[in-house]
Amino acid sequence: MAKHLNEFGGHWTEDKIEIFLKYLYAYLQIMKDRGFELIYFDGFAGCGTIQKEAGNIEALIESVAIRVLALEHAQRFSIYYLVEKDKQKANQLESIIKVSQKDQDKVYIVAEDCNEKLLGLANYLREHRYSRALCFIDPFGMTINWNSLAAFEGLDLDMWLLVPTGIGVNRLLQKKGEIPDAWFKKLEAFLGLT
Repeated sequence: MAKHLNEFGGHWTEDKIEIFLKYLYAYLQIMKDRGFELIYFDGFAGCGTIQKEAGNIEALIESVAIRVLALEHAQRFSIYYLVEKDKQKANQLESIIKVSQKDQDKVYIVAEDCNEKLLGLANYLREHRYSRALCFIDPFGMTINWNSLAAFEGLDLDMWLLVPTGIGVNRLLQKKGEIPDAWFKKLEAFLGLT
């Protein structure tokens, strides 16, 4: 199991998770008894655990996906859609969920690209007007494309998008101004600019 751990995180990771869970709890409270099909979408679900300290297997915390599934609330999501591109991590996440989580029949884990799945979710929401989604998008690097986000224009959803400018954008913007064409293309796709 240790081989496939998400190997990053610290106190800010725990803080981020706690803040999001407070928001999620309030979201469920607000949506209670409104008759909507509620969808939880996690675009980078990971393997189910996060190692807080390098090399310390005992310093594990549960990922956002696991914490959301374990949340006790009268209102639950109709669908939990968890995306993790890395097939080994997706398999590990599935193993954890099979052992420990209720509502397993409502959980879908896919080992595909988040951008494609976001476009699919946008199409689903367009076709199912009584559906609402709460999306948690926390990428490592610049893996989200602007067109994946623009697809949600006019649709009913709440999206938490954590933008990793330090790992991505700042590293591609060179002070000398000598930016390779491949980097320009990545910046254009990420920022939605030409």
